[in-house]
Amino acid sequence: MTDNTQSLSSNLSPVTRALLLLLLVAAALCQPMSGIAASLDNADAIPHIDSKARDVYFQLFLNAPQHRAFAIAPGGSWGWTQEEVNAEAAAEKALATCQEHTEQTCVLYALDDKVVFDRDRWQQLWGPYSKASDTPAEGTERGERFPDIAFINAQGKPSSIADLRGKIVLVHFWGSWCPPCLRELPTLNTLNDVLRDRLGDDVVLVMLQMRESINVSRKWIKQIGFTRLPLSDSGATAASHEWITLSDKTRL
Repeated sequence: MTDNTQSLSSNLSPVTRALLLLLLVAAALCQPMSGIAASLDNADAIPHIDSKARDVYFQLFLNAPQHRAFAIAPGGSWGWTQEEVNAEAAAEKALATCQEHTEQTCVLYALDDKVVFDRDRWQQLWGPYSKASDTPAEGTERGERFPDIAFINAQGKPSSIADLRGKIVLVHFWGSWCPPCLRELPTLNTLNDVLRDRLGDDVVLVMLQMRESINVSRKWIKQIGFTRLPLSDSGATAASHEWITLSDKTRL
């Protein structure tokens, strides 16, 4: 048996990957699911994967000997394998390869000569909780209820995360003193423009400065020309201010 497994690799920072994931989530929510799965040779129908993955699927997977499988996950992770002893082994290997690169759940897209993609299950993978009736604990881990951070929004009004219930919310912590944050700003600026143009008020970007005052942040943003970014005020005033305030006035 020849092991010829391919998988997603990326040099993007975690925050940039999160930004791109949000864009994919937003796009998925605005597209009908009925058009995702198509014929086996239609690589463009595979959701979320990038151009490299589509090339691998079209040029390598479709020409690979059986037993073969191609797996994907929300956000863009993928994996595939070929020439396994049976279809079950191929499916297991592709799913494991995909899973190495994501915390999201990987599912099969194609197995041997069939598209086996389950549209209904794919939609369910986006839910943060196993049941709608679940009451998750508050925290910052995936699947936990995000803390209700209090802030002054970009329009200058007191607000909190709870006020944005029902919308897709991206909370971005940053500061002009943070080199990785500065490198990500062009991507963030582009993402903000795309989301605003495509989805309007359905997506809210909450940018919260840390360890500096909002006046310092706004001055720096103005100097580099990203004035369309909606800057909210976390309440931080100095480098020693290393916490955020919740709506109940406690600190996190």
